[in-house]
Amino acid sequence: MQRVSIPFHARFVGASILLLAGAGAVRAEDFSGAWVMNANGWKFTLKIEQKDDAVTGTMTGINNDQASKIEGKVSGNKITFTRVGEGQEYEGYLLNDDPTKQANNQAVAGIAKSGDVSFGWYATR
Repeated sequence: MQRVSIPFHARFVGASILLLAGAGAVRAEDFSGAWVMNANGWKFTLKIEQKDDAVTGTMTGINNDQASKIEGKVSGNKITFTRVGEGQEYEGYLLNDDPTKQANNQAVAGIAKSGDVSFGWYATR
């Protein structure tokens, strides 16, 4: 039986294709749990329940009695949700690139809109 030698560059290209094909499947990060949220100075307890890429939950005011339901979705480390009945849309990103790995998945930050007004928000576990 004759042995076939595959050149290094062909093996390298083949391995690279396999690695890149696996990288295409982005899994949704887990946003589930309780968060302390600051939205433009207003503080809330944000409770998120995540099932696959769908999120539901509640936003309850810490410095007021306001409570709202939320509905949205997750794509990778990005979350988008709406305060039901309030007309506010939130977009944020889970911070997960801490070189020490100690703060990974412990904070989310982004921008929200209420009508034509945009404002910042962040939340920590």
